Amino acid sequence: FPSHDTGTNIKKAFEKADELLKSSKVYRNRIVVLATDGEDTRESIPSDIPASLIILGIGDTDGSFIRYKDETTGLSGFVTKEGKLSGNPSDPLLIKSALNDDYLKKIASKMGGEFINLNTNPGGADAIISKVGEMDKNSETILKDISRRDGYQYLLFPALVFLLMDIMVLEIYGKRAG
Repeated sequence: FPSHDTGTNIKKAFEKADELLKSSKVYRNRIVVLATDGEDTRESIPSDIPASLIILGIGDTDGSFIRYKDETTGLSGFVTKEGKLSGNPSDPLLIKSALNDDYLKKIASKMGGEFINLNTNPGGADAIISKVGEMDKNSETILKDISRRDGYQYLLFPALVFLLMDIMVLEIYGKRAG
C-alpha cells in the first residue's frame, strides 16, 4: 500500500481488512491492528469494519527518516523514495515520516477503536494482549449465558422420566399381550 511520495492508502488497507473479515476464513473474535505513522494519501476516514480496532501510531510528530534492518541478512539503512536503502543520513532521497496522530485518533474514535501512540506509550503490545484476553473471556461468558438462557437442563430430567415410563408401559403391555 505504500506510495513513495504520498504516504499510505489507509482506506485501501481497511477495505482489504473488511474483505478478509467478511470471508469464511475468519471466525468469532476479530481484532484489526493497524501500525502506521498515519501519513495517508488522502486522510479519508475509512468505513467501519466488523472487528475491534487497535491503532498503533509509529514515529513522532516532528518526523524522522525511516530506518530498516533485516535481521536475517543484516542489511540495513534508511528507506529512499526509490524504494532502496541508503546508509547516508544526508541523502536527499530519504523518506521522512511524521506521525499524524490527530488523523489516527479520528479513525479510532469513529470506529470505537483504541489509539496508542508508541512513541509516548511503548507498551502498546500489552494492549493487544489484553484485548485478546478480554475476547476469550467474553466468548466463555456468552456461551454460559446462552446455556443458562435456554434452560434445556430443566426439561431434561422430566423427559427422561417420561421416556422410562413409556418403556416400562410398553414392556408391561407387551408381556400381557403376548
